[in-house]
Amino acid sequence: MATTTTMTLAASAGDGSPSSRSTVTTIAAQAYHVLKINGYSNTLEAGRHHALSSCPFSAGGHTWHVSYYPNGGRDSNKNCISIFLVLKDIVTEEDVMAKVTFSLLDRYGNPVPSYTYHTQLRNFSTSPSRAKGFENFIRRDELERSEYLNDDCFAVAVHVIVPKEKPSIVVPPSNMHLHFGDLLVSKKGTDVKFLVGGEMFAAHRLVLAARSPVFKAELFGPTKKDTIDVIQIDNMEARVFKALLDFIYTDIWPEIGHGEDNVAMAQRLLAAADIFTLD
Repeated sequence: MATTTTMTLAASAGDGSPSSRSTVTTIAAQAYHVLKINGYSNTLEAGRHHALSSCPFSAGGHTWHVSYYPNGGRDSNKNCISIFLVLKDIVTEEDVMAKVTFSLLDRYGNPVPSYTYHTQLRNFSTSPSRAKGFENFIRRDELERSEYLNDDCFAVAVHVIVPKEKPSIVVPPSNMHLHFGDLLVSKKGTDVKFLVGGEMFAAHRLVLAARSPVFKAELFGPTKKDTIDVIQIDNMEARVFKALLDFIYTDIWPEIGHGEDNVAMAQRLLAAADIFTLD
């Protein structure tokens, strides 16, 4: 929901007591701030490097103000108007990422393209030296000759955007392999048995078929062996078939270790995986 706040920028330079009014429209993580400088000529009486500050306004859950330097922020731009966005949070010392657009407004309140400047996404802190803006926003003689200075007044729009941080959601790693591994160990729901190297192994047809096109053809193809209680696999060691089933169910290559016997085991396991077309 948008809210509108009227602010008065109080600043004095000599006896003129120039005033400024600001209107802020805040929607979610952004604010549109119109800074109207009344009594421009009086602000020039401010000392060099002296800033006039707007009243604070909110954007993205943080407090900001605009610093206006009628005589430039540095000696190198003493003939220019400088304008900056300043983070004014007092409850946190954390830096804030934001970007800002400054636009000189014409008499109808529309941004003047030739005097519209954007910053990239910048890191703001509450340190005055970390303010972001433009030293050479507009030369004073250009402003004074322009139609944008009316009745000794001009206005600058300040559009502040503070990107919302997406909530950090830690997605836990998949543990599906644990559930399938438990299914193999528990033997619950098994509907096919294999005799390999004198040992019996129980398994699930659907799991085998999903993982191996060879098993799929053998268990669900035209030559399926659904009438056979036990499927015998020759020329394969029981430990190799057990390791093969573990891989089929968990998708984790078994720890084999080193040594000649283990190397031979790895070679046999790779050969078995090739036979059943396992990736």
